[in-house]
Amino acid sequence: MLDWLKQRQGKAVFAVQDRLYAPDPQRPLPFVYPVYDHSKSADLFEKLYGYLPAESVPGLGSTVYHVDYGNARILFLRSDAMGQQQITWARQLLGAGAKPHKVVLFHDEPAAGQANLWKLLREAGVELVIVGENVYARERAIVQEPSDFAPSPHEGYGRWTPGLSMEESQMLMLDYSEKGMAIKAMTPGEQVLDQMELNPKDAAAQRSREWVAVGIQQEWKYHLADPAMKAVIPQGFDVTGENPITTPFHLPADDWRSPAYLDADWKSGNAPLGFTNRRGEESKLNTRLKADPESPSYYFRRAFTLADKPKDMRDLILRLSYEDGLIVYLNGEEVFRDGIRTGLILPSSLAITNQAVWYRTVSLQNHIGKLRAGSNTLAVEVHRSHPGSPNFLFDLSLSYIR
Repeated sequence: MLDWLKQRQGKAVFAVQDRLYAPDPQRPLPFVYPVYDHSKSADLFEKLYGYLPAESVPGLGSTVYHVDYGNARILFLRSDAMGQQQITWARQLLGAGAKPHKVVLFHDEPAAGQANLWKLLREAGVELVIVGENVYARERAIVQEPSDFAPSPHEGYGRWTPGLSMEESQMLMLDYSEKGMAIKAMTPGEQVLDQMELNPKDAAAQRSREWVAVGIQQEWKYHLADPAMKAVIPQGFDVTGENPITTPFHLPADDWRSPAYLDADWKSGNAPLGFTNRRGEESKLNTRLKADPESPSYYFRRAFTLADKPKDMRDLILRLSYEDGLIVYLNGEEVFRDGIRTGLILPSSLAITNQAVWYRTVSLQNHIGKLRAGSNTLAVEVHRSHPGSPNFLFDLSLSYIR
């Protein structure tokens, strides 16, 4: 970890749990800010991190401090010592003159009954409270939710725990500006696994909030494409693709793309799904599929429920990872394709050779009318560029703005 941090000197500042970091007392890294977690005594903590701000709260030494970095003010607090002195100090730092973005870090959850603390954070407009592996975000400031966002016991804040749904190690990166902040869960190789976006100005955020219907790295049903699986050609469909069908149509229930299709015998797995011969990329896959030389393609399905009405939505957004080509169907109708020819596609159809695409963003604003309040279904077919191609990838999220 020490070498990894040294390579990034001058590019960012880092906040880490003290127990996860072993500093060299002879050559400290002054851009690394530790969260006091009792893994060392307070005296040793101060000795190892002599570059931290001097004592701010009587009796707590440099274990409680703050850092201003760019447009953010970051407070490192002690949940085990939340007396009036620390709360008063925090209130002053978060009050008038504070930076546009405000972040608070603890090692442990504050004790039950600390309602005054959460009230202070809420009223001060603190966007993020990071406690161990939990990320509490101010709900009124959220523009885009991450995939595993849930209510929390703290009024005004929801909770994201990215480590629960991600098997590989990760870090959180905060990317912020005057207009907003993005919090990205990333691998050490800087691959983005999930993210959340916030805007500190409540009114602006409320007007453009993004809600996740299907998150990334979620469970999908999957089946190797098979010519025996029914896929009808709708009336009016031009098999050449020169004249795309524009009239709505309904697929029969036994068509694999239909919302009514029975997929109980399909296998299930969390995305990203696929296989690869690229060294180091196997760890990016949550479900490893079998490369079958008899078929260059796989079919995927996922049902989801919408509580909101489509008529209230302003945009519909896909985020896609794939290799090589794919077609996406929403409630049985095609809404997007890339990396594959137009017109009629068979299970044996080959895609165009492409490098892996990771979380490309696509607007489906013109297809909002295909959504329904209540139950909906996404169906996706992904094709390789050659039956013997050793690389295959799929993941997808669907969100909307209202």
